[in-house]
Amino acid sequence: LACSFIMVLDINLFRKEKGGNPDLIKESQKKRHKDPSQVDKVLAADEAWKQERSKIDNLNRLKRLCSKEVGTKMKAKEAQGDSEIAPEEKEVAPSTFMTAEWLKEHCVNQLKSASKLLDLEISQEEQKLTSLEKERSNAMADIGNILHQDVIDSNDEDLNGVLRYFCIAGAPEAPADGGFICPAKDCIDGERKKYSHIDLLSMIDGYDPERGANVSGG
Repeated sequence: LACSFIMVLDINLFRKEKGGNPDLIKESQKKRHKDPSQVDKVLAADEAWKQERSKIDNLNRLKRLCSKEVGTKMKAKEAQGDSEIAPEEKEVAPSTFMTAEWLKEHCVNQLKSASKLLDLEISQEEQKLTSLEKERSNAMADIGNILHQDVIDSNDEDLNGVLRYFCIAGAPEAPADGGFICPAKDCIDGERKKYSHIDLLSMIDGYDPERGANVSGG
């Protein structure tokens, strides 16, 4: 079973209202020698997604309002009435006519009938939302991580600069004086100390030698 994963930037990095900076991403794209207009495609796709998300949220609020009105009418023991709604209302999206006033004017069965049509509308809009989210993700997949400010602007790896060396004494590109950077405290002249399994367990607090000795009777 083969699985593939596409790592993309957090969408909030593109959203100014969330503290994001799309201009910074564009600059990073330029340093990568990639098309910065790809960022605009993400922004457009995200705006379409947000509008669709807002539309679905409004439909869900309308659904809850309809259910609440049904409960109010049943509690008041109003007649449930005819289940049919007007023919012209069946031909359009229920969200276009299901206002608060419409809900109060119609009987329980008509509200239930309209609610079923509203469920269908919500389902259709959620399919659109999924499609828009996929479109946005595909656009984001073509954008690399934001480059660090110290990264050299070059489209040729042979021109890459060296920022620091790690434990590479003797390597051809190491400084002639043998000086190099090694963050490890156990590194001597570029050679890492070799540890036994007992040393390694102690370093990660993997066992308690004193308690082990007491248990074994040593």
